[in-house]
Amino acid sequence: MRRSVVSLTAVLLVLLASAPGHALQAPSLEIEFEGGGWGHGVGLSQFGAYGMALNGASTSEIVAHYYSGTQIERIDEMALDPDPLTIGEGALWVSLLRNRYSVTFQAIKDTGPLDLCQAGDGTGVCPRAVHPQPEEVWTFEGDGGTCQFYREGVAVGPPGSCRASIVMQPGSRVNLQGTDYGRGEIKIRSGEVRDGFHVSMAISVEEYLYGLGEMYSSWSEAALQAQAIAGRTYATNRFLGFEILPRIGSDPGFTDDRKESCWCHIYGSTLDQAYVGWSKESEESGGVQWGAIWKAAVDDTANQVITYTQPGWESFTKQTVIQSFYFSSSAGYTDSNIDGFNSKIPYPYLVPVPDPGSQDPTTANPYSEWTAITDQASLATRLGWDALHSVVLVNGPPGTTVRFYGTDDGLSVVADKSAWWLRKLPGFRSGQITAINGIPPFTDIVGSPHTQNIITIWLNEVTKGCTVTQYCPNAPVTRGQMASFLARALDLPPASTDFFPDDNGSTHEDNINRVREAGIAQGFEDGTYRPADPVRRDHMATFLARASALEPVPGPLFTDVSGFHEGNINAIAAAGITLGCSLDGPRYCPADLVTRAQMASFLARAFFSG
Repeated sequence: MRRSVVSLTAVLLVLLASAPGHALQAPSLEIEFEGGGWGHGVGLSQFGAYGMALNGASTSEIVAHYYSGTQIERIDEMALDPDPLTIGEGALWVSLLRNRYSVTFQAIKDTGPLDLCQAGDGTGVCPRAVHPQPEEVWTFEGDGGTCQFYREGVAVGPPGSCRASIVMQPGSRVNLQGTDYGRGEIKIRSGEVRDGFHVSMAISVEEYLYGLGEMYSSWSEAALQAQAIAGRTYATNRFLGFEILPRIGSDPGFTDDRKESCWCHIYGSTLDQAYVGWSKESEESGGVQWGAIWKAAVDDTANQVITYTQPGWESFTKQTVIQSFYFSSSAGYTDSNIDGFNSKIPYPYLVPVPDPGSQDPTTANPYSEWTAITDQASLATRLGWDALHSVVLVNGPPGTTVRFYGTDDGLSVVADKSAWWLRKLPGFRSGQITAINGIPPFTDIVGSPHTQNIITIWLNEVTKGCTVTQYCPNAPVTRGQMASFLARALDLPPASTDFFPDDNGSTHEDNINRVREAGIAQGFEDGTYRPADPVRRDHMATFLARASALEPVPGPLFTDVSGFHEGNINAIAAAGITLGCSLDGPRYCPADLVTRAQMASFLARAFFSG
């Protein structure tokens, strides 16, 4: 007798180490996020503006819709200080390249030559006597301290500092590192730059807008004009925000920190606005001069910016000029700056508004809907946790909130994440999430030793939980629930007979009949089934043994088991379906009620462990 108990103890220890629900390396589930739109979701929606224009909205109506409580004003009628119009040419510095040690450029074929200037080259001449001719390949190279112009690899003129300019003569255009430019003056600066030198374009605000590649030029006039106004407003806000000190010559009054960052008011990329230069205003296809259409939208709105003048404007604007953020499209609503940028202070003109145009089929938005797939392990790593167990869409959009449940250092942890955090995940077009699939939404299973098995039976559509977001792991399993669990796990066919009189009206009636016809459950001697009664552990052993077609195994294997169910209890133990309730003995606790969490492990081990 002692020998058999010791032997079973060894067997159960092995099972404990290897059984589902106790495994240390459970498979990482793939999680599918459904969402809509592309971008941060704050301010003007470009596809939304296009949709409004297609439905007859005017430029001013589009602007007022997306920037609440604002109005359109003219810069030439405002008293801005400094004033970009007064400065004129070269007012706005646009970052093209940063921290370079070499740049390549050439005057474009069939245009004119270029002028070069370089400080400290000992000639005192600006422009230099040598002018790059069309198609000649030139480079400017240096370490940030001393730099040199080269033509076709041969040094031209003496070296000097890394403060230089490349100027287009009238009618000239320049290709710089693969991008064509036809307006402004290229400025190279190394002062306060830690590594190499920065390259910026000094240009007027209006000519800068000609090269703004942020909207399809084929779109409706009102949408293009709203984009031009938003782009001008954004650039003007950045100009006012970074033109802090008096200008020295033509150089803007940047702080040392701004010089170190970029020597610019605005980045020429999607860090701020995508500045693509000549290709935008020269765009042509199918015999249509699309670039001319975009230029007309800029010219027709010349000097117009969006302002906010309601109380408190000083905290949210630059001299009333707003931060006119915009983005591609949404899932149907824009977001506030709190949700889109994780800001601490809400901006009154950046509030959620309906954005039906982003979802309107007539706008042909390719990202009105999208899916992104990640997995438990990757998300747990991003959260800084040991494990992720559940993900629930709490709200949105707008104001998307996704709640994550997991464990870290043996403790249960919960975290709410907003659209700002979500859109940074790989493959996510935006942070506007509309549905989450592939992981159970149960918020009450974290920390349970049965968590993985609960997930397993959920994935196999055996359970939907006790509510939309809960599994109720500690609740006892009723005989009705047990029937549904087993019928779904085994995919039992419909029964041909209604066997019991006391299950009429029960949500489990159909499954009760199925398990009865399959010979898994017999009911009681009085002909009833008693669907509301809880299930004991010894009864569950018999149900599982029948469902698994296991033959009774003689004992004793557990110290507290005897009687009718003993052979079936031993059978499911031998099959690895149960671990008992304690290795001290070992014991099975036959009279204890089966909890929903324990039921998950029984089912996972019996039917889904292979």
